[in-house]
Amino acid sequence: MFFSAKIFLAICVLAGTVLYSKNAEWWSRKPLLKPKVPKAEKGGRNSVDRFILQKLRAHDLSPGSVASPSVLIRRLTYDLTGLPPSPEEIEGFEKDYSSDPGHAYEELV
Repeated sequence: MFFSAKIFLAICVLAGTVLYSKNAEWWSRKPLLKPKVPKAEKGGRNSVDRFILQKLRAHDLSPGSVASPSVLIRRLTYDLTGLPPSPEEIEGFEKDYSSDPGHAYEELV
């Protein structure tokens, strides 16, 4: 029994080595590159947004509309906690968002 387990393990290791050498072109094995960030377009707040906008434009698509504060807080709290926000949290977020959207977002996250 113990001997057959050793043989089985050896076969698995050898098979994995063969499979690995056949798939040596995996994306994870390639060196890291620093791609050129696309030029700023309307709506692109950071470099990630610019890459996304570039792909959308390449497929003749446009970005979705900006979410309202009440929708934004619901999305964020569901993502972060798995629970809906309380009415008080929504009211407070909407009030903060009207004066400084960036700060309200940072405080929530």
